Amino acid sequence: MNNIEVKNAPNALLSRNILSKVSPIKENRKGSRFLALIYVLLGVGMTIATVLILAAFNVPLFFYLFTLLWLPFTILMIGYEQSLIVQNHRTLFLKYIAQHFNRDEKFLQKYGTKVWDIH
Repeated sequence: MNNIEVKNAPNALLSRNILSKVSPIKENRKGSRFLALIYVLLGVGMTIATVLILAAFNVPLFFYLFTLLWLPFTILMIGYEQSLIVQNHRTLFLKYIAQHFNRDEKFLQKYGTKVWDIH
């Protein structure tokens, strides 16, 4: 797999063979709104700490933009926690969503968070 280039890219059969060694493992941990709140507080705290550290070193104002680097981390962690919450409450979620379907509609997507483990 290390020597794949555009000229010898894998076709569907080779891709299936490569992915046959990969198995999905469900996350056992349940999501928590409390942890999502902790991630918000952690993101805000790290942003404030970064601003204070930059102010202590008296750096130019342009470098204060680096405090925005905490934003993607915070959003990623909150999103992961929310997906765990929905995964572990999927029956309630699907029951709520099904009320808004027409008679001939079904919920086709499997909703879950998967972690891939390569054997």
